[in-house]
Amino acid sequence: MLSNSKTVDIMATESQEKQLIENEIAKIEASELDQPSKDLILQVLQDGRKLSVDEVRRIWKLLSDEQKDKFGLTSRILWLEEGNHRAGRNHILKHKEEFANKGIPEEKLDELAEAATQVGYPAGYQGKGLGRPIVLLYFYNDPVAVAISVGANGFVVGMNPKNFGQMITKLGISPDVVREVSSWPRVS
Repeated sequence: MLSNSKTVDIMATESQEKQLIENEIAKIEASELDQPSKDLILQVLQDGRKLSVDEVRRIWKLLSDEQKDKFGLTSRILWLEEGNHRAGRNHILKHKEEFANKGIPEEKLDELAEAATQVGYPAGYQGKGLGRPIVLLYFYNDPVAVAISVGANGFVVGMNPKNFGQMITKLGISPDVVREVSSWPRVS
């Protein structure tokens, strides 16, 4: 049997948790994101995963479990937050000049993160062992290779450009193979 003080503590904790959830829902509704994005944020929070509602730049649901498994994820919902110098968009921005040199402007980086996880053709790993996955794709008809890491919870940790030509050569495949299966935006 719980003592009265433990009962009060549990009730206070439940009340505080309910207030936190209500605050997060209010933040979601006040955000400038579209309704499908708001719905995905709510689903992430309901699943018990941590997400900074105020910092979400882009959120999406993977098209298939195959993509989820490729990145070793526990969920098909992925998102990119502002983050800091070590993770998220601000970490990715360390490479903005490299991306710009490959024809990808800063304002397309959020979309590129989604495209890489949705349609990217697996091309190996950056670093030792199973480091950051490298994927190939055609992004608005331009060949692109990126290394992208996503936390098991769905948070995009980082992304940096790689050399498409070198990766094609290493894999011994034609660029047309990538174009056929890994193009963004998808043509319906």
